[in-house]
Amino acid sequence: MQPDPLIGTNLANRYKVSRLLHEGRTGRIYLANDSAEKRRVALKILNPLLCSVESQVRRFEREFEVTSQIDHPNCVKMFEFGEADGHRYLVMEYLDGKGLDTFIGDGKKMSPREAARIALQIASALAAAYSKDVIHRDVNPSNVMLCKVGRQRDVVKMLDFGLARLQGSSEELTGVGERLGTAHYMAPEYIQDTGLDNRSDLYGLGCMLFEMLTGRTPFVGPPLRVLESHVKQEAPAPTSISPGTPPWLDALVLKLLEKVPDARPRDAQEVVDVLTQGLPMLEADLDRERAAQSDAAPSQARQAPIV
Repeated sequence: MQPDPLIGTNLANRYKVSRLLHEGRTGRIYLANDSAEKRRVALKILNPLLCSVESQVRRFEREFEVTSQIDHPNCVKMFEFGEADGHRYLVMEYLDGKGLDTFIGDGKKMSPREAARIALQIASALAAAYSKDVIHRDVNPSNVMLCKVGRQRDVVKMLDFGLARLQGSSEELTGVGERLGTAHYMAPEYIQDTGLDNRSDLYGLGCMLFEMLTGRTPFVGPPLRVLESHVKQEAPAPTSISPGTPPWLDALVLKLLEKVPDARPRDAQEVVDVLTQGLPMLEADLDRERAAQSDAAPSQARQAPIV
């Protein structure tokens, strides 16, 4: 394998590139040291083959324009957009964490408390985006990182606003008939091209919350079959797969997965409110379980045979 020519270089005479973090379809993300600000940053480099494709360059610029407007602890911070040494690049905060997709799927699932805590942070990030009239359009587990921030773990950071657009904007960065997104998390109206708004992102959140609770997406199968199911088939209730899901959380997921946007929560703040009210009940349940286990431990010790 050929060595990466960027590693060890000093891009724009400022960013010392140390190692590759991730490689995707549109480019690579590197860990770098920012000599001006004395901090570690993530450096996203657009694939050189795409630099001559106007729509791809515009998406790259859009990611910076949109994300830099959103100031919220659950959204990645964007610092700079530039072009230097033949590269187009974005500079963003370095995140110490992993994608939500590495924690769920293939039968892996979370407790209702864990799922609700993460969903609350995602909904809070989307609410912040909507306050700037930003629709993400690709809400899926690979665009959600669970990070360590100080002593806190599993802090959500929303990523990749490259497909985002302003609500009400007619600008479209996809070709005719082209739909970019992730099949298992796409809202019916996006698939059918009947118009979308912030409730389309909430549908993606519903798909993720379903997956966190059950270990699988609402619809399974080849992508084309999944897309058809989003449009025509009612989603199963999480309790049909994970009976321990609390009724109020089950109801929230089903409301998020309604086919008609008007039947979903009106905005992300409504989801935040429901989760904020429900989480204390999940915390109380956990406290009761721990207390019961603590009470049982001495009893078991007293009953242990003397050897």
